[in-house]
Amino acid sequence: MASTEEMKQLLGRPVYLAPNTYLHFYNGGKLRAAFMREPDPKDDFNSEEWIFSTNRAITPGRDNPPDKGFSKVALPSGEIILLQDLLKAFPNETLGEKHFAKFGPNLGILAKIFDVGDGAHIPVHWHPSPEFATKHLDSPNGKNEAWVVIGTRPGAKAWIGWKHDVDVNDFRQWMDAQDVETMRSHMHEVSPKTGDVIFRATASSTRSAAGCASSSRRSRPTGTSWLSGRGSPTTARAARAGWAGMWRWRRRTSRPCRPTT
Repeated sequence: MASTEEMKQLLGRPVYLAPNTYLHFYNGGKLRAAFMREPDPKDDFNSEEWIFSTNRAITPGRDNPPDKGFSKVALPSGEIILLQDLLKAFPNETLGEKHFAKFGPNLGILAKIFDVGDGAHIPVHWHPSPEFATKHLDSPNGKNEAWVVIGTRPGAKAWIGWKHDVDVNDFRQWMDAQDVETMRSHMHEVSPKTGDVIFRATASSTRSAAGCASSSRRSRPTGTSWLSGRGSPTTARAARAGWAGMWRWRRRTSRPCRPTT
C-alpha cells in the first residue's frame, strides 16, 4: 500500500501516466499506436487510449476488472497506483478545494485517442443530455464532445447529428430493422480531414466508420444508449473506419449540434 509521503513526492514534478488502452468492441488502433509511437502499430482492438482518466471502462463481451479505464501512475519505488488515489490523497494540491467539494476525486475531463480500423464502425448511438441522464441514468452529467482529427485513412466518414427532429417511434423501427442506411440518410455526413475540429453538443446523434483516428478530451461523462431508442436522449453518433480524432467534452450546453470543420 502506497504511503502518503511517497505519493507526495509526485506533486512537485510532471507525473508519468502509464499506457492506458484495452480491448474494445470495435477493431482499430493502428493510427492510435502510431501517434503514441508504439512499436509495430496495427489494428488489434486496442482502439482507444484513455489519458488522465478517473473513469471506469466497461466493455460488453470483454473482461472488466474494477480498475479498467482508470489512469495509473508510477511511484518513485516503482509501485503502480491509480491516478485517482493521488487525487484523493491530495485533493487541494491536485484539483483545488472548490473542484473537489463539487466533484470529488473526479477530473471531469477525459482525454482520448481513438482509431476506427479498416472495415470497422461505431454504431449509431445516443449521448444523453444532463436532463436525460439525471432522470434515466442516475447521473447529472450529459455528454458533449469535440474531435480534433489527427489522422485519417482512405474513405473516412462520420455521421453527426440529425438533420431534423426524429420521432422516437420512427427511430425504434429503424433500430429494430437495423436500417443503417435510413439512419444515415437523416444525419449530417462528414468526411474528416487531418486538422479538422468538430464540436458536438448534447443535442445530436453520431455514427463513426473506418478510417479516423483522433485524440479526445471530455468532461463528466455518463452512459451512452447504444441504439436504444429509449425516451429522448439528445445525442447519437456513428463513424466508419479510417480516422483518429480528439474529443473535448464540456459540462453543459443547450445548443443543437452542428458539425463544423
